[in-house]
Amino acid sequence: MRVKWTKKALASLEKETEYIRKNNIQASQKVVSHIKNSVKGLSDNPYMGRECVYETRELINPSYPFIVWYEVTKDSVNILLVKHMASNFDYEYKLGFIENTDD
Repeated sequence: MRVKWTKKALASLEKETEYIRKNNIQASQKVVSHIKNSVKGLSDNPYMGRECVYETRELINPSYPFIVWYEVTKDSVNILLVKHMASNFDYEYKLGFIENTDD
């Protein structure tokens, strides 16, 4: 099964690793590489992440404190969002299912 990253997911990965990048570019590259490699495993085992809301799933990364949200369709695994576990966030809003009226 094909794994596809949405624009929102790539932007969230970039934003979530920005702090690391400011302090240590090599460490940031290592984290990003590790997350992307762990996501590749979804092509062979798309249901390895646990069930979440709105027919999405979440992949918890055991080596780094990041969560990857994704959805499984007939033909692909779509990566929706990447967040650091320490982030304070409303994942329903972040996934785009609920509009934020504060903007």
